[in-house]
Amino acid sequence: MISDHKDEVPESARVSFLGRRIGKKDSIVGADVVFAQLGLASAVPGAMLPISGHWRSPDGVYIRIVSALGARRGIVGRCVEFSKRTNHDLWLPMFWHGGIDDQDREERPFDPFIWEEENHRVGVDAGEQTAARCVAERPRLGIDLTTKFSLTLHPDGREWRTADNKLALRSQVWGEWIPDPENHALRSNENGQILWASPEWLDHALPELDRQLAYMVTLEKYKTRRSYQESSGARAVYVGTRPAGETIRFWFAKKSSATIS
Repeated sequence: MISDHKDEVPESARVSFLGRRIGKKDSIVGADVVFAQLGLASAVPGAMLPISGHWRSPDGVYIRIVSALGARRGIVGRCVEFSKRTNHDLWLPMFWHGGIDDQDREERPFDPFIWEEENHRVGVDAGEQTAARCVAERPRLGIDLTTKFSLTLHPDGREWRTADNKLALRSQVWGEWIPDPENHALRSNENGQILWASPEWLDHALPELDRQLAYMVTLEKYKTRRSYQESSGARAVYVGTRPAGETIRFWFAKKSSATIS
């Protein structure tokens, strides 16, 4: 029996994010619903928080979550100003190049936190119906941060634990080959991934660096021009930050968004 080491599809990937549609005009559900469904505003104390992820919802909305680090002093003001940027200039840095920060990268108000390693091996034949490319690309922290926090990867590749064996991070990946909605003769590999963090660990680890999380959350439904289902598409972008021990605060990035209910 072939195992591709996938995980179960999380609840946040099973819910829909499209709001009310008027004619051909799409919309994204309101902010409160977005954050609750993504697990960023959980009513369960101590629930794991998503700090990185991307997938497509059942109703075709592409979700992207990225987090970065910012100096605690003045971070609210920097997030507010950051949220006012236009789409092409609104992005958070990530680790590339083997999980090491690029010293020549453009100056930004935030520093990278997440490393999404590129690895095209999926562990089974890439054309296998159960193959999931994200298995070989589980998100993690940068190399230096992993060392700084003394995190150890579990042999199954899913969990990162502290020196005293407390859970810090858990990755969740899923995917399968599905028919292309634009051309049913073709199939595409529909993948998703989330990196979850323990809020207790975040509250202990980040103050050691005098940093706190900055978030960027993007939800986008692309335009369709099929005669029987023409739609405008919609986009909603939020910028946020999470002070240690507190809930996440978000600001709507109006210049980078369009058509939200």
